[in-house]
Amino acid sequence: MPLTFETKRILFDGNPYTIVLQNENGPCALLALVNVILLSNEYIGLKEPLTELVKRKSKIDLEDLLQILANIGLATSKNEKNDKDIDKLLQLLPSLHTGLNINPKFDGTFEDNQEMLLFRLYNADVIHGWVMDPEGAQGNEKLSHFSYEQAQEILTSSFDMGDGKQNPGKDTQTPDDVSLLTTFIDGSPTQLTEYGIKTIQNILKDNSFAVLFRNNHFATILKYKGILYVLVTDQGFKDCKEIVWQAMNSVDGSKDMFCTSTFEQTPLLTEDSYKRTQNKNEPVEEQYTTDEALAQHLQEEEDRKMAEELDKRQQPKKEKRNKQSNKVKPINATKSKTEGKGNMQSRKSQLDDSMHKSKKRQMILVLYLEIFFKILI
Repeated sequence: MPLTFETKRILFDGNPYTIVLQNENGPCALLALVNVILLSNEYIGLKEPLTELVKRKSKIDLEDLLQILANIGLATSKNEKNDKDIDKLLQLLPSLHTGLNINPKFDGTFEDNQEMLLFRLYNADVIHGWVMDPEGAQGNEKLSHFSYEQAQEILTSSFDMGDGKQNPGKDTQTPDDVSLLTTFIDGSPTQLTEYGIKTIQNILKDNSFAVLFRNNHFATILKYKGILYVLVTDQGFKDCKEIVWQAMNSVDGSKDMFCTSTFEQTPLLTEDSYKRTQNKNEPVEEQYTTDEALAQHLQEEEDRKMAEELDKRQQPKKEKRNKQSNKVKPINATKSKTEGKGNMQSRKSQLDDSMHKSKKRQMILVLYLEIFFKILI
């Protein structure tokens, strides 16, 4: 059965638009880019086939989306007369569905890899808010330029040295560096910081769109009158016509609120009204009297599910390591604020897998490349 996505009609800037919604297991990178193209004026003259597709159908096939995106990308690349970009587009476009290997740096940028090239081919900005304040208490100038994967390697190496499995080299980071990285990662489990929110506000211009990378997910973000708004694309909100945006005002969702198409805070929304859109028979134990409370609750639920999934995937590795060693040494010999937050094995396991692509992507990539080469014939 082909993968399909439902649509929702909204108002933006006083005009009607149709957006594509995210189901539980849908490709969020693909949909984030699609909705940026649908809502942004930067794609006038290119996006019309995509607009017509989502307007005339209540459910959109994945194959149709990919074919139209390929045509838009090809048109953009041909305008720039870059044959290499066209070849690269056909190679990378299926990754929007199967997953992207994005490596954020703690200064607000990304490692420049092929996945980032894909967004550049569509002239779509990709941003994140997992940013370390170089002058703050939990960071410094050197560490703020590290990437997630670099931090992963440093913490893993530190763990192995502490366990006697690796000898220190000349490039080994100091105990203070390891402690600061550990504190920063432990203190930002949603891959967003207060300093990061300010960084995004400085990067984005008013009335401009971008693809937001947060918590290993992608979303469509807009800056409007100095405030950051994330497009609400959860399929569970399809029938909540008054909910279009979610103001991103805080790291944990405590100050976030749902907004209408005119960026006004929605009337009070209860957990009951949200769950009714997903499962009418599901019992409700608690009601929320403000949108801020509901937004925080939903963010906490997302974080909890992500942590449970990581722990589930890592359980076999942890059991194997526990058999090899009954005692795990601390990450460094000095005391730090992160002591007592769990042994390093769990943290190392989570870091190892949280951003790795699955092997299934390679198989699916081959299938979709066949689709795109048919487009060129």
